[in-house]
Amino acid sequence: MPEALQIPAIKSAVFSDGRIYLGTIAGLYSFDINTKDLKAVTGSEHMSVMSVCGAGKGTIYAGTDN
Repeated sequence: MPEALQIPAIKSAVFSDGRIYLGTIAGLYSFDINTKDLKAVTGSEHMSVMSVCGAGKGTIYAGTDN
């Protein structure tokens, strides 16, 4: 059985363009609903993402407390 994913505390989530974006206390994550691929968004690893908003066409806005 595969190991469970360890995602830090989720503070917000939004669905946009076939992906679920998760704002966490340890950055922003992207989950592709078609491929089931979860990955950290580069450059967000040291940010606490408190809110996320999808603006369409692949644009995501993230609010941090950093």
